[in-house]
Amino acid sequence: MLSVLEAVEAILRDGNHEVRAAASLPEAQRLLNEHEFDAIVADSEVRASNGLENLQDWLTANNPELGRRLVWMSASAMPSSPESHAIMACSYCKNPLRLRTY
Repeated sequence: MLSVLEAVEAILRDGNHEVRAAASLPEAQRLLNEHEFDAIVADSEVRASNGLENLQDWLTANNPELGRRLVWMSASAMPSSPESHAIMACSYCKNPLRLRTY
């Protein structure tokens, strides 16, 4: 069964988009330092291992222009944490996937 990350990656690749996927904030930061991106689609709950820094914080400090092209995705109708509510002032969409286990 595909993870949500793998499913979103496959959908974007099928649309002829070049995709680089990261399963963690440190991995995303490494990719963002190594490559140029037109946009980012990210899970709203992704945090650093210390639980404090999120992708929006990091982009604001390191690449504010790209931070304006960040689209948040969430499995819930609204993100759960108060911090997530604050970052949702930018682009946000509810996760369009329904993964089933057979």
